[in-house]
Amino acid sequence: MKLKKIASLALAGIMAVSMLAGCNGSSSSTPTEPETPATSNYAATLQDALEGDARRIVTEAVANSELDSALQSAVDTYYNDLQLRYANDTDVEFLKYDKAAGGDINSAVVKALSAEDTIEALDNNNDKDTVAVEVYAVSASVSNTKALELVADKITNTISGNVNNGKFTEKSSNGEYDYSYDIAASIVTKNYSTVGDMSVGVKYIAIAVTQHVTRV
Repeated sequence: MKLKKIASLALAGIMAVSMLAGCNGSSSSTPTEPETPATSNYAATLQDALEGDARRIVTEAVANSELDSALQSAVDTYYNDLQLRYANDTDVEFLKYDKAAGGDINSAVVKALSAEDTIEALDNNNDKDTVAVEVYAVSASVSNTKALELVADKITNTISGNVNNGKFTEKSSNGEYDYSYDIAASIVTKNYSTVGDMSVGVKYIAIAVTQHVTRV
């Protein structure tokens, strides 16, 4: 009996050592690096791609977990395969103006953040912090970096135009408030299918520009 007990204890010890070795082996493996920027870096990539007045006036890139969760929830709720036909690989579609392309996704994200639905709402008459949200779509085959660059082109045109007409400013029209701006971005990709290295689906990019208001 004693011999059997000793043998059992020895076997248990060997198994325990083997399990520990297996755990150590798995923990020492090198983690896979992400192929695209992490969510917290999307805003920095977007900001870097802005040009001219837009790059000058949007001074900070920030992470926004509310934007992340709102976009994911909206895509999960309102995505349908018909939206595939509107997602091309050369330009982004601003979803506010096209319900079939994903307008409900845009509306849901705007509502979740209690935001304005266009950057043009950030004018020189605001007397409190204001957030503007816009959601864009592009083909899933487009890289995240390229998608953010395409969105940056749209934002640059909007902001630069409003800077030129005196609406997008660093001071209110009555001189009582100073304005500063930051930008956040989030991406959710809905893949319909994958053929080789090519993804067929829709990539949704949500951006939030916040106008911070400070009384002079």
